[in-house]
Amino acid sequence: MILPLKWSDPQLLTESLTEAIPISQEEVVSVVPSDQRILLVDDNEAVIIQISSILNNVGYKVDVAQRGKEAIDYLQHTKPDGIILDLMMPDMDGFEVLAQIRNQNMTAKIPILVMTAKDVTAKDLKILKSNNIQQLIQKGNVDKNQLLIKIRSMLENEPALKKKASLQQRGKKTQSGIQTVLIVEDNQDNLTSLKAILDGKYRLLEARDGEQGIKATFEHLPDLVIMDMMLPRMDGFEVVKRIKADETTKGIPVIALTSKAMKGDRENILAAGCDDYLARPVGQEIILNKLEEWLG
Repeated sequence: MILPLKWSDPQLLTESLTEAIPISQEEVVSVVPSDQRILLVDDNEAVIIQISSILNNVGYKVDVAQRGKEAIDYLQHTKPDGIILDLMMPDMDGFEVLAQIRNQNMTAKIPILVMTAKDVTAKDLKILKSNNIQQLIQKGNVDKNQLLIKIRSMLENEPALKKKASLQQRGKKTQSGIQTVLIVEDNQDNLTSLKAILDGKYRLLEARDGEQGIKATFEHLPDLVIMDMMLPRMDGFEVVKRIKADETTKGIPVIALTSKAMKGDRENILAAGCDDYLARPVGQEIILNKLEEWLG
């Protein structure tokens, strides 16, 4: 691990580590090649110490940059296997750092996990997606297991299974000329309303509980999933975590559609792995615009 010789805010060492990133005590079995190197870009020293410790303990090598410019300078001479990037930094925010990384041939394809306390907006998510960010963690809503799973998923090469599935899916779309949307919803009235809005515009599949939702996602590989978060047998939070943890399905956009409207619900839903969020009641035009945004 490489740490800077001078830290800018020593008082941050007194911050509660569990407030910055709650870590579960459940042991994670993780086999990591000893030569995999992660660049951690974050100005919070408590987070640096905690994340570095977690990653070192399972075999990753960790380098640290506490400022955006420091990260850019590092990347001029070193190419890590992956980057963990905070969005809120004092001299150059994470979006600027991301743009510079993607604009350089040497660094354009480095996988990046964004980890931030920022209230990520739909506009922010669109920017992240356009820069090939597939992994996002909200600080304060991540445990040790989730962090390691997402890092491992970020670093793994695309397996043959995913390539084969993607080719099959593209072939189906070419033949039918229409994209497939899976609706995971247990309320018949809500399901009927969604089908009335989307019928004729997309090929529709439906699942009535969480387990059926997972099964349908893996069997049919839809282009997008609309998912109620309050489902029987397995809730939407667990469903989306399983979808995003698998190489074959993690790239499928998942839009949460829920009646939950309490403070923090949106952040929790996005942290669970959903790509976007709609709160009921929601109008026909809003739903269609949202699908158009993700499917084109």
